[in-house]
Amino acid sequence: DNFQIFYVDSLKDYRDVIQIYNEENDFIKDLEVVRMRVEHFYQREVWPAITGSDYIGPPTGHCLWINLENIAFGNYWFLIENVMWNEREVIIKVKVIRKFEPDVKSSTHKDTSVDWTEIKNDITNMLRETITWSNIKESTKFICALLVTTASLLIYGVQYLGDYSIRFFREFNNLIKVSTPIFIALIELVSKTIGGFYILIAMLWRGHGQGLPPQMNLMAQQPAIMPAPNRRRYYRYEQDAYRK
Repeated sequence: DNFQIFYVDSLKDYRDVIQIYNEENDFIKDLEVVRMRVEHFYQREVWPAITGSDYIGPPTGHCLWINLENIAFGNYWFLIENVMWNEREVIIKVKVIRKFEPDVKSSTHKDTSVDWTEIKNDITNMLRETITWSNIKESTKFICALLVTTASLLIYGVQYLGDYSIRFFREFNNLIKVSTPIFIALIELVSKTIGGFYILIAMLWRGHGQGLPPQMNLMAQQPAIMPAPNRRRYYRYEQDAYRK
């Protein structure tokens, strides 16, 4: 495995980081189990010295954070000798077995399958961490509360709308009853005003001594009923006979 040096914020100190190859599937699974148990037991108050692919920041992949002495940077085979812990962190003691020199062809051939395996493991771990009994219970509570709140709002809205409609029509009816006499009085006032205006014009016309208008005089000179035709003929006949 490859190791480097990184700074740990919670410890305010540097640690040597052993980056584990993705081919070590069984070892990675064991490390994930240990890391989850340590974090659950100490409630993330103790540095577990083990990080997975979900760790934010470098390095990437599964790593061990330890103290190494007098070892040059490179790839080595390590053996875990002992595990201890204190109030701040979990201490992992390792031993260098030999230097690691991977085969280029075999590693290139294996990288493709290992990538898919890592993706599968990441998805499985994410689902295990997300789909838990507590999350399902909280989600069910939230959905039930949301449905009850929505139903209550709908019922209250319908009730408020019905009450408002009844009050509106009642007040509108009262408005019509009160305003009807006012409108009738206004109509009578307008009609009387117009009638008085015409009467005033007629009185002014008579006051000048001109009598009725010309059209009205012509209509007055014409007889209302014309004499019958037989009577006119009879009158002419008598007049002619008298003259003879």
